[in-house]
Amino acid sequence: LINFRCKCKANVEGLYCDRCRPGTIHLNADNPLGCQACFCFGMTDKCREIPWATAVISNNVGWNLTDLSGGRDVRPEVENREVLMFNANQNKDRSLFYWKAPDTFTGNMLNSYGGNLHYFVYYVPMEQGNSVPVADLVIEGNGIKVEYYTRMDFFPRENMTVQIPIREGSGWYNSVTRTPADKADMLRALAGVDRFLVRAMYQQQQLQSSIFGLTLDTAVPPPEGSPVDQDENVLHPSIPDTRMRGVEVCECPENFAGNSCESCVPGYRRVNNQLYGGRCEKCSCQGHTDTCDPFTGECTNCQHNTTGVRCELCLPGHYGNPSLGGELGACRPCACPTTENSRSPECVMTQLVVAGPAASQEDAYVCTACERGYEGNKCEV
Repeated sequence: LINFRCKCKANVEGLYCDRCRPGTIHLNADNPLGCQACFCFGMTDKCREIPWATAVISNNVGWNLTDLSGGRDVRPEVENREVLMFNANQNKDRSLFYWKAPDTFTGNMLNSYGGNLHYFVYYVPMEQGNSVPVADLVIEGNGIKVEYYTRMDFFPRENMTVQIPIREGSGWYNSVTRTPADKADMLRALAGVDRFLVRAMYQQQQLQSSIFGLTLDTAVPPPEGSPVDQDENVLHPSIPDTRMRGVEVCECPENFAGNSCESCVPGYRRVNNQLYGGRCEKCSCQGHTDTCDPFTGECTNCQHNTTGVRCELCLPGHYGNPSLGGELGACRPCACPTTENSRSPECVMTQLVVAGPAASQEDAYVCTACERGYEGNKCEV
């Protein structure tokens, strides 16, 4: 106490040090700073910790056995749709170490940050042998891979309970740098999970292993219209709290979206695929669509009879100048000699139209694949 006032940690304020400072969330006595800074992928320092409820993700369908490189996939045995079983005859060269999770556990998994992965393990050794020194969980996404090591002793023929915190801390490592994973590593991987791998081998001479009861915590927003506790950064130790803690909701700048500003709004894409501190720019699609791939920028759902990475081409059987943009650059069906009775599936423009749509000039296009027995610019002869 200083003059009967509490001396707060760096990121904590209030008479009783019971509130996070602006730009920080998740009041936690175990945090040396008291609260953690807003991450928001470097786009803002304004965020809140919304008191969302905790739910679980669970799916026993679609799991495969694989190696770390992803070069092999083997469909496992499933007992009663509850237990995933791995037999030695599925791994004659002993290279399969992991269960690869189905799509339920991939994509944007930021809402699982701060939760736990729970599951049970049972394995039977073939004979006395050495344990396999591999990670218990590997999460890979957005060009980064993080690994978790429980350092548990897994005893054969016993149901072992595993709980893995989906948050930076003891046991988590960046698999490239081999240094402890930080919050940036975790959130980058969780923002776009490509592979979610759970350990399947516990001994080199292993006859069988199983996992069951696997669940992953995730935060879910309250029902529409329900009251929300606005004092989410105040610690109430006497009140049981089943909410997901540490899930940030950021005040994103224009053209950014997502709880942590991890996405561009529809109609925009990431510049140079840069996730942290990157920019979102408008899709470049000549005005023929408003949507594109958020990372590659490739246009999707091209309109006006256009196609191509930038909607810069006419569909087969059409002609025009898409670069004029919008309706003006719409491609028109080839009339060879008429659209109702066309004798050529293809045509090409014979002049560059720069002042208006390519349909007004008689010689604006030539049919190039007239059916046998027909000829002429429009297959009219």
